[in-house]
Amino acid sequence: MTLRIFSSSKPDFTVNEKRMYNRLLNSLHSHLDDSEDTYYLVVDHIIGNNQIDLLIIKKNAVISIDMKAYSGSITGNENGDWACDNDGVVVEIKRTKNPFKQCKDHRFAVMRLLSQKLTAIEPRFNEQAVDHISSGVCFLAGMSFDENQI
Repeated sequence: MTLRIFSSSKPDFTVNEKRMYNRLLNSLHSHLDDSEDTYYLVVDHIIGNNQIDLLIIKKNAVISIDMKAYSGSITGNENGDWACDNDGVVVEIKRTKNPFKQCKDHRFAVMRLLSQKLTAIEPRFNEQAVDHISSGVCFLAGMSFDENQI
């Protein structure tokens, strides 16, 4: 596997996000060592008003990952505020930081950027060619949530 890492500057990660990033790198190397494919990892990049923690680009997929350094019990829903209860200390996660909303915003920011850039390079690309972008949240180890609520 070839892994090419790009960053526009030194990543602005918290200590826990840095740990998560290092674990992801180790996991990529261990799971994909035998692959002949090339993977691109864009680290801590701003697209529009969105700070994308990680963007993995491979031959047939683009995946945006938002890292959250919360631990404890997470509660929330798709459109509302979230909270993290860590041994009685509750941290509110307001709607602007709602992980579902952030993932959706990041996904569309990447789609818009790729659509603009790819159509400028090659006219046969259209918006539908880049609308299959995945986005997800990576929480710090030790967190839990009720699958029926989220």
